[in-house]
Amino acid sequence: MTQRSVLHLREGEWAYIQSLEELDLTCRLLTLGVLPKSKVQLVRKAPFGGAYYLKINENCVAVRTEEAKHILID
Repeated sequence: MTQRSVLHLREGEWAYIQSLEELDLTCRLLTLGVLPKSKVQLVRKAPFGGAYYLKINENCVAVRTEEAKHILID
């Protein structure tokens, strides 16, 4: 079974964060509130693949595509 990331979500779809893959980005993502076992929803994608606007446990954050691909979901 392949790992899915936030990039695989459709707008309005939600899932639970399983883990964070990239160690260099982990500190930044944790600071933003991106925590394992948190509920994440894709609110919208920026045009031309710029960023992803996520709702994580009632908080909204924007992450770059490079960061979003390392947020693994169930």
